[in-house]
Amino acid sequence: MGLFRKPTKEDFPELPDNLYVARLAKIANKVGKESGKPYTSWGFELVQPPYVKRWVWGNTQPTVSPKSQTGKFLTVLGVDIAALDDSFNEQSLIGKYVKVLVETKENEDTGDKFQNVTKLMALTDADVQLLQIWLTQANVTGTIKAAVQSPTAAPQPQVLAAAPVSLPVAPVAPAAPVLAAQPAPLPVAPQPVAAASPAAAKKSGFPF
Repeated sequence: MGLFRKPTKEDFPELPDNLYVARLAKIANKVGKESGKPYTSWGFELVQPPYVKRWVWGNTQPTVSPKSQTGKFLTVLGVDIAALDDSFNEQSLIGKYVKVLVETKENEDTGDKFQNVTKLMALTDADVQLLQIWLTQANVTGTIKAAVQSPTAAPQPQVLAAAPVSLPVAPVAPAAPVLAAQPAPLPVAPQPVAAASPAAAKKSGFPF
């Protein structure tokens, strides 16, 4: 028997449909094997216990508009899609933390079930505090690039647009219970995340 084997379903226990805090880890343009049509693949790495390091995926059409799924993803991640052009480097979004909605759907023809990220949501102040705790426990250091809710935005049921900010990871006492975290204003790093320069050599993977 060989030393190596491919991963099986048993290696990845079922992930309940829910909202999770995750890090955007990969963006790539792909072509469907059966449809032959292009799509954008979004890979997210969960940072929320007990599912740390589990990956979930979302597929969107490459068209960018306020109503398209890609446009909604970009808006939550802090991108002004109205000002988007070919100079935008989508890879600059890698590493940003955001909430992802994971849903299981069934193929009506085959009966196969599959999970996808169907929606992104910005982090609240309470989410950011929990994120800091989880990253501290995982010995992650440095600044946090997070999609956060605008403090002036009125509460609405739909996904809220958010501007990207850099937040310092503050040390958290191990004894502090996770559920006791209270929302509080967090210090913002003096250098805001800058938009990609028009002179960037990387050409956007999104068609316009």
